[in-house]
Amino acid sequence: MDKSIGKIDAFGTGMREAGQKIANTFRTFADKPEKEYGEKKFSKTELIKKPFQAKRKLLFGILNCVDAAIEKTEQLAAEVKQYQTDKEERETAGIGNVEVVNPVEFAVVAEPEFQYGAEAFEAHQQETVKEMAKDKATKNVPVNSGKSR
Repeated sequence: MDKSIGKIDAFGTGMREAGQKIANTFRTFADKPEKEYGEKKFSKTELIKKPFQAKRKLLFGILNCVDAAIEKTEQLAAEVKQYQTDKEERETAGIGNVEVVNPVEFAVVAEPEFQYGAEAFEAHQQETVKEMAKDKATKNVPVNSGKSR
């Protein structure tokens, strides 16, 4: 951006000097004295530079945000590394305090294995049919109250 802005300034200065040189050449041809031109109050090159300056400002803002994000990421990585080393130290210190665990104790606590899918549905359906047949055999059929869900 700085290079582009510098080129715009150089171009504007060169064009201004060329215009002044042409004007003075015609003044000389008309037998008039050369005129010393000063800076204009309003420069077109300043208008052309405005978008480039805004873009430069935006890029510097993005650069600062990226630098801050990189710094925070590096800090987080350092904290994770510190946490891992602390965890390893706790584990190595805790190795001497580990009790022997009997796996038979946990076998009693284990839950039964559940069935899922079509096999479970069929097994449930067969149990329901058996219970209905048993209820019919004992004449213990539930009475409908006439209400539906």
